[in-house]
Amino acid sequence: MIIIQVIHIYYLDRTLTFKTHLTKLKGKLSSRNNILHKLAGSSWGSDANTLRTSALALIFSTAEYCAPVWEGSCHTKLIDTQLNSTLRIITGVCQPTRIDWLPVLAHISPPELRRKEATKKMYQKLLDSPDLEINPILQSPPKHRLKSRKPIWSRGNQLLSQNFNISEAWTNSWISSDFPNKNLITSPSVKIPVIHIYHLDRTLTFKTHLTKLKGKLSSRNNILHKLAGSSWGSDANTLRTSALALIFSTAEYCAPVWEGSCHTKLIDTQLNSTLRIITGVCQPTRIDWLPVLAHISPPELRRKEATKKMYQKLLDTPDLEINPILQSMDKFLDSSDIPNKNLITSPSVKIPGFSLPRREWVLLNRFRTGQGRCAELMKLWGYTKDPNCACNVPQSMSHILDDCPLYKFNGGISNLHSVTPEALNWLKALPLRL
Repeated sequence: MIIIQVIHIYYLDRTLTFKTHLTKLKGKLSSRNNILHKLAGSSWGSDANTLRTSALALIFSTAEYCAPVWEGSCHTKLIDTQLNSTLRIITGVCQPTRIDWLPVLAHISPPELRRKEATKKMYQKLLDSPDLEINPILQSPPKHRLKSRKPIWSRGNQLLSQNFNISEAWTNSWISSDFPNKNLITSPSVKIPVIHIYHLDRTLTFKTHLTKLKGKLSSRNNILHKLAGSSWGSDANTLRTSALALIFSTAEYCAPVWEGSCHTKLIDTQLNSTLRIITGVCQPTRIDWLPVLAHISPPELRRKEATKKMYQKLLDTPDLEINPILQSMDKFLDSSDIPNKNLITSPSVKIPGFSLPRREWVLLNRFRTGQGRCAELMKLWGYTKDPNCACNVPQSMSHILDDCPLYKFNGGISNLHSVTPEALNWLKALPLRL
């Protein structure tokens, strides 16, 4: 028996115009554009690369979900309007600017062409899978009764027969348009020049650069905090994707250059805060746990991997005079004594529970690490005077899980870590705020 899990749902209507779905999607994109506005209005997050990466991760990925299904709808303008606003935030141009300029300046293909490319790929994938039940329909499509309806088999077949290419289509559209300074751009799909500068000091310790970078990461962590506190962005997958796009991408820019600095701890402190926001664990939790729970490699190892790749790239380019020193990779899990370490067989494997709601995800991680707002630890931290549980025994995280006659979970930490149905029900029903 095969169990099918359905994670995402989009809205249908009886006429299959997808108006309801696209109207709700427009609201989502508008809210995410507000976050991008805040990022663009800051002194540390307004560079084009950061805004572009954030837009692709937060906005375009949402806007293009299931695009081959509704790409032929007459209501796609609802989405295009929001995506044009996104492109205006990235580029900073005024409202009257011709829409043709927006994708070129942001180096993101026009939304309509991106959807057509997605439709073409999906249609080709369906044709290459003869076992699918939809394949006979694609081979012998039904008679087209309504001109206003454009099913995927008619659109996909048309794109394949035209040998649709997104770069060529974009270039042809650019050439056929007429507006000022058009001659500056020879090909709209080629990235326009951008200058990147990072801070140097005379001793090459990179302290100035890393101090400024620390400030950038701290401000971005504040945005991630707001996202974690919202009802729509607090699941672990969204937080992880946002952290990689907004924070880790910035933290690792030019990392092979300054990876050997003695001031990298400035960056690691901020990245550990990022991992704590994603996982929801308490401050005293061992740092070793954070990358495992967030399913993001430790910052130090990520920098070493980047250095190794850069070094290999330099070795493969014999004409260059530079010869940097390659540092060997270290293993993450050593012989240190970490509570519940036996739950994790390999730290690089994604742990169960990423799709849980924020409350259950945070509770789960606090039981895994043994650090939470239980009475015993709250007394240790100076927030309460009574360390006892309601059953008159010192209330530790392990006591609540294994021993407490009022709240204990009979499956133990291993079943809780695996997020069995019983464990999930127990987490939902647990009345304690840990």
